Amino acid sequence: MEYSRARGKLPPELEKLCTSQVMQAIDEANLGLADTHIARRRFLDQMQHIDIAVEMGYRSRSTVSKRLDNITPKVIAAAKHFNIPQ
Repeated sequence: MEYSRARGKLPPELEKLCTSQVMQAIDEANLGLADTHIARRRFLDQMQHIDIAVEMGYRSRSTVSKRLDNITPKVIAAAKHFNIPQ
């Protein structure tokens, strides 16, 4: 996923959302505590994967990358109800 390599660039489906809408989409995605924290740190705080991994106590940034591969489509799906033109 291209987003995982870019610092501070949201997935195209989330780019037109304001911060509060991204936050609401994360909350509505029902990710669980750890994945919600990862999503917030990445999408809202624009933290790099390695920094999130250290904060979460993971041994590798790839753990965060793999989790984001599952998290991102769920957040995008939750954001669809905002009807932002593509």
